[in-house]
Amino acid sequence: MSKAQIIAEARHLVSEGQIEKSLVLLLDSIEHNPGLLPFRNLVLHAKSSLEKIQSDESRGLVSFDNAKLAYNQITNQTLRIIDGIETGKVPREDAPRRFKWWWVALPVILVGGIAAIALLLNKKAPADTVIDMGGIPECPVFDTDASFKVLVLPFQPLDEKVTKIHTGIIQRLSILSEQYGMLTSARTLELDVNNSNDYPSNGKQAANYGNKCAAQLIIWAPPSQKQ
Repeated sequence: MSKAQIIAEARHLVSEGQIEKSLVLLLDSIEHNPGLLPFRNLVLHAKSSLEKIQSDESRGLVSFDNAKLAYNQITNQTLRIIDGIETGKVPREDAPRRFKWWWVALPVILVGGIAAIALLLNKKAPADTVIDMGGIPECPVFDTDASFKVLVLPFQPLDEKVTKIHTGIIQRLSILSEQYGMLTSARTLELDVNNSNDYPSNGKQAANYGNKCAAQLIIWAPPSQKQ
């Protein structure tokens, strides 16, 4: 296919809502056209973002509205790549986003009764700051390509409907990480929030959970603040 045909077909696929096929077409075309190599990483990033939101949606980790927003963002990103291929100008990505994690996390963390501990990029905490807890259940499986892993512990429900607060937090983190272009992965542990032998009662114990599961951030509710 010529460059004009590639552009036309890619745009047509986008207009039909077939974003994945459009990205596959672009990636295949780039592999066979050295002149398009500068666009390869952008296409791979868009494809990875699409696969992640599809996976999160299938597992119920993201709400319909958040998934729709993510798909719209990926669609716009794909159209920008196509426009760039047509003009020969590689779209400029936003200023380094990987350093903006706290702008993503703070809106979630700054909620009454929720606390968080940053675990310094998997560096093992000093022995005097971590309590050895033998009852930690099996750690969750984070996305393999995630550069920032967040462990969100269960919360006591705020209402009689037994709303899963931690699920909502994971959903919001997922959509915000997509919005900020970050390779983050948020998961939870199966814990009984009413069992003092399982649920961490202080920051040292919570940090131990996060370190053992190789997370960089843990979000949980200290017993005195749980609703």
